[in-house]
Amino acid sequence: MDKSPHLSKPVIERRLREKWAEVMIDSFGVSPIEAERLVKTGLAGKLKISASNDSAAAAKILDAGIAYALTQIIEYQMKKTKIRTQDDLTSAIQRMEEVREKMPSATRKALKELSKMLPRRGGPGRQPKLNRSEASKACDHISTFIRQGQPLKHALVMLAEKSSPLLGKKVGARTLQKFWDNRVKLTSE
Repeated sequence: MDKSPHLSKPVIERRLREKWAEVMIDSFGVSPIEAERLVKTGLAGKLKISASNDSAAAAKILDAGIAYALTQIIEYQMKKTKIRTQDDLTSAIQRMEEVREKMPSATRKALKELSKMLPRRGGPGRQPKLNRSEASKACDHISTFIRQGQPLKHALVMLAEKSSPLLGKKVGARTLQKFWDNRVKLTSE
């Protein structure tokens, strides 16, 4: 038979919430109440704006969002857990202390995994200098120079010098070399 004194539900919930608040402040620098206020007032939705202006504010908002989510999980667990005695409460508080120890590394690991799921920054990359028809036309000119007996390197330099009137824009020899190397793709597609 358990000789530990029974505690009232309000006392248990208050002690657990106090301990959880310590864990959240220690781990994220924000109390569960402050985290909820930041999330519910919509400040967390301004993360993009804050990130561009103030990285410290953005970090605080991100920490608040994580703290709020973890607090919601703990609140749910508190409702399901059957803590009735002082020994049960001590055991639950010990588990929270263990969570405090593991929280920073677990959070970093979770955020690293989450960041892998986010779309990469930027767009499709650098656009080619010449479109498909211009590149095909450039390859035709290069092959004409080669048929006239010019070596490839000289043909590329000659076309680069005459690219404005022939192609409508200035293009360098290295760029022309890249199109020449991929000429099979131009004709096959």
